[in-house]
Amino acid sequence: MLKTDSDTKQKVQRILAWQEAVATLPDNRFFDIMRVYLGEIKTPYNKQRLIEQLGAFLHKEQNRKNLTSMLDDFDKEIITAVALLPDATQTHLSDFFAGEYTLSKLYTRLINLTDRLIIYKDKQDNGEQQYIHINPLLEEILSPYIDSSRIIPPAVHAVRIDEVPFSLSPEFIAAFVSYIMEKPELCKADGSIKRNNEIRLGEIFPGKARCLHLLLTAFFNLQLIKQNEKNVAVDRSRFSAFAELSPKKQYAYICVASTGRLSRESLRSQAQLFLDCSASFPRDGITRSVLIREAVLLGSTLPRQGRFSRIIEESRQAGRPQAENERIGQLFDRIIDSAEIFGLLCVTGKTKKGEKIYNAGAPLVNEEQFKEPYNKVINIDAGFTVTILPGLPLKKLLPVVFFLNVNSCNTVAEFEINRTSAIRAFDAGYSAEKIYELLSQYSLYSIPQNLRISIEDWNKSYSSAMMYKGYILKLDEKNAQIIEKNPNTAKFIQTKLCNGVYLLTISDDDEASLFINSCGLDSIGKVRSAKTESVPAPFPILTDGRTLLPHTETADTGLQPAQDEGAEVIKEFRTMLEGLDLPLLQKDGLSQRIDHKVILSPDQLRGSTVHAENLEASGMDFLGKIRLIESAITSKDMIELIIQSDKDAEKQQTYLGTPLHLTKETGDALLHMQLEPSKEMKTFPVSQASNVKLIRTSLF
Repeated sequence: MLKTDSDTKQKVQRILAWQEAVATLPDNRFFDIMRVYLGEIKTPYNKQRLIEQLGAFLHKEQNRKNLTSMLDDFDKEIITAVALLPDATQTHLSDFFAGEYTLSKLYTRLINLTDRLIIYKDKQDNGEQQYIHINPLLEEILSPYIDSSRIIPPAVHAVRIDEVPFSLSPEFIAAFVSYIMEKPELCKADGSIKRNNEIRLGEIFPGKARCLHLLLTAFFNLQLIKQNEKNVAVDRSRFSAFAELSPKKQYAYICVASTGRLSRESLRSQAQLFLDCSASFPRDGITRSVLIREAVLLGSTLPRQGRFSRIIEESRQAGRPQAENERIGQLFDRIIDSAEIFGLLCVTGKTKKGEKIYNAGAPLVNEEQFKEPYNKVINIDAGFTVTILPGLPLKKLLPVVFFLNVNSCNTVAEFEINRTSAIRAFDAGYSAEKIYELLSQYSLYSIPQNLRISIEDWNKSYSSAMMYKGYILKLDEKNAQIIEKNPNTAKFIQTKLCNGVYLLTISDDDEASLFINSCGLDSIGKVRSAKTESVPAPFPILTDGRTLLPHTETADTGLQPAQDEGAEVIKEFRTMLEGLDLPLLQKDGLSQRIDHKVILSPDQLRGSTVHAENLEASGMDFLGKIRLIESAITSKDMIELIIQSDKDAEKQQTYLGTPLHLTKETGDALLHMQLEPSKEMKTFPVSQASNVKLIRTSLF
């Protein structure tokens, strides 16, 4: 592909950014790098000239060949992650590789790749976390190794599971809504389900207790239902608006909302992320750890905020719900749990290590069944039992279950219509004719005559004594005829209470003002009531899931070196080192550099650049541990600490972090340490640490 002027300009800008990052390193770090790659620095020196010489070193063909030949799979995974993540940081990468690599292993490898000049951190900005980039001088030779299949690999089945799992469906949701309307007192003050309702729900929805708890949480967080002091009420208008969304988007919102309270934007972004991840699955499925990686990768596509914007964002975090303050990986881990329970992700097998393999569940892939024309799916028997088969979307089911009480929900949903459920429908503005119409529209057979008679009797009884709440319009006889005959105003009349007195369908004062303006009567004054009900806000817009990660069957095609070529290069350097007449300590130091793949050229085998240092202390070596900790405090390096677990005295726990200071006590010392990546402050007795390892910002 031909490079445009814009590509060239961007490449130059990246090179300048790399040069600036190198030039602004602390002097000791800067000269360590130069000595290792260029040899002893002669004075007077010029930093910019040294950086140019380092660039020339990296442009030598043999050095580039040696560098790529020594890349292992872990190197390539990190390079791919840094290349594909828009704003890669140490914390971001630790989230990305969580569950596969320990923090210390990841951080150590990042240091190693930095020492090998493959990656670099941008210029430090007021203590904020630095972003990690690929060295622009090496982009061309590293590009063949950047492949999303490295970090989002397809799963390999050791065991296949062919069971058809439970999955969320419009009938299941509608049945639960029906129960909530029938039993508005089902919840305690804290939102949990009362014991007697738990038992009844277990009979109606056998084995689905956890699913119902999550579904109820989602309903609350989506404001589809609301709780007052005693009861729970279904917000019919908001639920109807929710049902207008496509099934995929409904399920995505439910899945995310079941994990906790989120702001409107976070709810939208997480639901969109779930849809995009589901659409981007490899053909053979994906493991949980890799799915979280995919979420971190796809969830990192927002443009980088400016410093001022980040300060504002951070100031808002304290007041947000806990779920919203979690990082992408942590929150998506909980979303996966909900998605599995809802059947939005189905387990298709397990790997050799016993990890579950997921694929998109039926609700996310079988939307064709909800295309018009809809099938006749309702059957009504003489005992007023209403059986609803699968086939209707939620937007068509909700108006029906508003006047039904659920009896059971398994393969099919079984309801009944009785006096109580009919009165509930009449309260919602249903007429007997509307109930007939809805039942007839999707019924396999004609409505039983005895049901028609019963509904009419219930309606007559209901109409004999009625209580209204809402906007009332009172007119004289002349104006009443004008309003009734005007189509622009007649549509607002819900019920004619008596001559000249009407109950309107208006929900707030703004809508009342529009009605007044459209009716053409200049004699109507202000609305004589201040009590209003708000119109629910529309749900944030989602797109259907997009396949954002192209998956390839194999990686490393084309320009890849033989697998053992890197080992041969290392072996050659070792042979050269053995032939050098150097002190043992210098040979050991150079040998470590060969192992760490810092040596790319025989010219780098110079003993004068080696500084021997002990980086680990363990067991009873108390003074050795103290020296390492003090060295890390001075150099602001991290340490890896292995110590007895707080939860289980029989186990050891590994901590990674930055030591801040030591408090010496009689016979011991207390280490005050900031842990990674949580930034939690924790204190450890040094004497109880079984091992302390210094993790230098440089391996030189």
